Amino acid sequence: MWTFVNSLKREDAHRLCYENSESWRRLLLAHQTELAQAMKILPSNFRWYAAFHDKKHHPHIHMMVWSADPQQGFLTEKGIEKMRSQLSNEIFRDELPSLHQQKDLFYSQVRDAAMEAMGRLIWRMETGLYHNPAIAERMDTLAGMLEDHKVKKVYGYLKKPIKAQVNAIVDELAKVPMVAEYYEQWNQSRDEAEQV
Repeated sequence: MWTFVNSLKREDAHRLCYENSESWRRLLLAHQTELAQAMKILPSNFRWYAAFHDKKHHPHIHMMVWSADPQQGFLTEKGIEKMRSQLSNEIFRDELPSLHQQKDLFYSQVRDAAMEAMGRLIWRMETGLYHNPAIAERMDTLAGMLEDHKVKKVYGYLKKPIKAQVNAIVDELAKVPMVAEYYEQWNQSRDEAEQV
């Protein structure tokens, strides 16, 4: 037997109509097959019981889960994440698209601001108007590393040392005020999406 707690902030529960046991019951009934699969239990053997608590700051349910067949049931970190994801995605179904759009917009703004800042920075460094030894040294090192890199020069395909160098450059760029502003907005939108 396993026990779980699923909780929402009061404002989310109110806005999304999860302030009573019936709405939670419908949610669990709609996803019991996925929950069973995440726990390695045949849906026909999946059993559960839940109690709703309408607490002031965080309405929540306590859920007990077991299998009619004691030989079934196994929970992994991946299974826990799958269960949490199933329920969260359903609860926040109407809000996720706009959160992802906002996150994508901020990401594009960060990327564009970084490209613009990088272009200006390179120009200023080449003309002698700006001297940042940390960025210059890291860029030279990265250029040398990329000469030997035969695969796509896309972050996901880079070797760990090259990724570390790119990360160090990004850290330096994040200190540029214009980039830092967009980077902060993107991080906030990413955090909001991950909290869902």
